[in-house]
Amino acid sequence: MFELFPSAKRRKRNINDGASIAMDNVTSGDEPVSQISTLQRDLPISTSPTLPELPTIDNISQTSNDSEDYYAASDRPTEQTGIFTEKDVCLILNIKKAKWYSRWMGTIPDSKGDKKYVMLTTVSEKVIRSKQIHWNEFIKRNIDLPTTKHLVDVEGIAVLQGRFHLVQELHVTESLESRLAMVSIRGETQIPMHLSEVIQLMDGILDGMNVIHSYGFLHPGLSTKKIILAGEGHIKLYDFCLAKDARNVNIFNKSKLSRSLNNFAPEAMYRNEYSSPADVWSTAVVIWELLTGKPPFPTGQDGKDFDDLLAITPVEAQVTKYEQLKNKLLFQCWHLPCPLRPTIPELRESYTKIFDRFKDDSYEIPRSDLYTSMTKTNSQSDDEDYTDNYTVAS
Repeated sequence: MFELFPSAKRRKRNINDGASIAMDNVTSGDEPVSQISTLQRDLPISTSPTLPELPTIDNISQTSNDSEDYYAASDRPTEQTGIFTEKDVCLILNIKKAKWYSRWMGTIPDSKGDKKYVMLTTVSEKVIRSKQIHWNEFIKRNIDLPTTKHLVDVEGIAVLQGRFHLVQELHVTESLESRLAMVSIRGETQIPMHLSEVIQLMDGILDGMNVIHSYGFLHPGLSTKKIILAGEGHIKLYDFCLAKDARNVNIFNKSKLSRSLNNFAPEAMYRNEYSSPADVWSTAVVIWELLTGKPPFPTGQDGKDFDDLLAITPVEAQVTKYEQLKNKLLFQCWHLPCPLRPTIPELRESYTKIFDRFKDDSYEIPRSDLYTSMTKTNSQSDDEDYTDNYTVAS
């Protein structure tokens, strides 16, 4: 099985303040987006029919008082700004059209004037109007993400028919699910996974999840289907969402996925609660599949009662192939109640200590301190919204 998703070499994005202002004020359908950037609030109010001079004047047209012209980009090459208009984008194929979002394969111009294949994703107008998904904020937060080889790269923003599209690199490659299926077919080993490959895949997953959590995102629906193998043993994560939107995304996912502890943490399945501990649960499920080649929980077992859950939860003795990678903290992701589960950084740190035993010149574990987290206030408040109460291609 091969999964089609945005692959092109990542370039450094330079989204300027003018683009941020445009995003904060563009209308979505008939309803204006109410977010106002800090920069815009500080701008002087002009009584003149001409627009005030902005710091990013080279990228914003001043030729008209019409609001549409106000958001028009100048003739400056879009490759430098990461902002693409309808004249830049050619939509080729609708890859996914779901209830609340759509995803396209298309092309944008690159720095040499050639066409670059990308993936463009947007949400429906109904979702934007109901504020079920804070789409504009999600795009802006994506642009702030650091360069990392374990997340699908963002090429920029496309404004098509008055709606923002997230433009990402295109990958036409297999998923981790496909790779695991090749390991054992009808009980016979076909393409074995060596210890070094398992270590690299696990480390990439934990590193990517660590970055996601550091920047105020969560990943409802994380599974081996949503992990892309990008070559040379590297993985790419995608379809995560803002922490404050995770509960709604989880509800969307429940409408299309089987209700299994392999797909949902108990609190997400039964109470529609989604916070960082639910991500920890799903991450542990993915790691278990890497270690054993199969999901941790039997089909038909729901674990609605905590005592019943403990009875069906995997134990350390079941890891027989990669015994060097046994980790007691992994099982605490399932054995402990939701508030007491390890965090992603704690899980990653525990595995880093295990990986270090096997580290040689051919593989180096990335340092977690290379990423600067967003302020704790934002990420904690997002999680708290849904503790007690995106992508999204399949």
